[in-house]
Amino acid sequence: MTSLIGKRVLITGGAGGLGRAVVERMLHAGARVLVADRDNIDLETLSEVAHANIETIAADLSSSAGIARMFACVDDWLGGLDILVACAGVGSGPVVAPLPKGPARV
Repeated sequence: MTSLIGKRVLITGGAGGLGRAVVERMLHAGARVLVADRDNIDLETLSEVAHANIETIAADLSSSAGIARMFACVDDWLGGLDILVACAGVGSGPVVAPLPKGPARV
């Protein structure tokens, strides 16, 4: 992986799944990483990473107040932004509605 030493990275939805894997790769490459996620409990699991170049913020990015809090942290902790990785999802249900049971007429 290319070196990201000195790069300032914001990862939304970074506490679990794909986002967490991206966090780990960015840290491994030398970046300073701010991780935003909706749930504080999920963010606490990132403590296993225990790295000086990581900071977390719990913010609901579906609200303008949550977005403002996150970008205030970007300014305060990162001092700017070089890379944004948007992994935050929408909702917690299925992406598509289930198909009706039984045969369908086409």
